[in-house]
Order: sequence, then structure tokens, then C-alpha cells
Amino acid sequence: MSVPPTPPPDPASQLSLETIDLGDVTALLVSFPAGQPANGQRLAAVSAALPSGLPSHVVLNLAAVEQVAGPFFGELLKLMKQLRSSGGSLRLCELRQPIYDVMRVTRMERLFDVYPSREAAYTNLKSASAGSVVAPSPPNGG
Repeated sequence: MSVPPTPPPDPASQLSLETIDLGDVTALLVSFPAGQPANGQRLAAVSAALPSGLPSHVVLNLAAVEQVAGPFFGELLKLMKQLRSSGGSLRLCELRQPIYDVMRVTRMERLFDVYPSREAAYTNLKSASAGSVVAPSPPNGG
């Protein structure tokens, strides 16, 4: 008697989603699991988890991501466009240097707001909602 194969885990169940109240604005902090590549399927799960009809601000914490796989950057662009079309925004934080280097070489860092920490991303989000601008910065200040 053969045992049916175990279905792959749901990508959304492998993400940590946390709502952060920043006073005038609320953000969704999304963290990836440690030791697993960030791929397009997991980013698609982020899109599916967003509340419909409301502007959403997402801070994507990539601290645990050691490598990206598959169409990761394409899905990242789709997520950013989806958020912006509804009045929301996407901020990336805590990227490891190799991931940021890939973004820099492909010039993707010009398209995204990248912050060295969650706190820096939150500060920018609060400032933007108040009408002032705080410039993003790459990891390790460089």
C-alpha cells in the first residue's frame, strides 16, 4: 500500500504577519521564515493576505532571507504596484548584504524603498503620512 505524497506547505502559513499600529497609519509587517529562500510564491501569499479595499502599507522584513529564488523580484514589483494602486506603499527592511547587492547590480534598488531596520521603515512611514519625507538608505548605511 502506497502512501500519498504530502502536499507542500501553504506559503502563507510560512510567513509571519503582524499588524503594527503607528498612530495615524497602520502597517503590516511581513517576515519570512529563516533558512528558506524567498520566492515568488511566498510573495504572492503576501498579496493574498492584504485586506481588500483599504490602503495597505507593508514593511517587508527580509532579515531571515539568505537567498532569493524564482521570480522573486517580479512578484515584488507586482506587490509594490498593487499596494500603490490602492494608496498603499511597500518598504523593504533588514536586507542581508548579498540580497541588496543583487538589487544594486540589477538596479532594482532604485525602484524600492530599502531601510536598514524596521524602525527606520516605520519612521519613514509615519513621516510620509504626516507629509514630510525621510529618504531611504541601504543596509549598513552604504
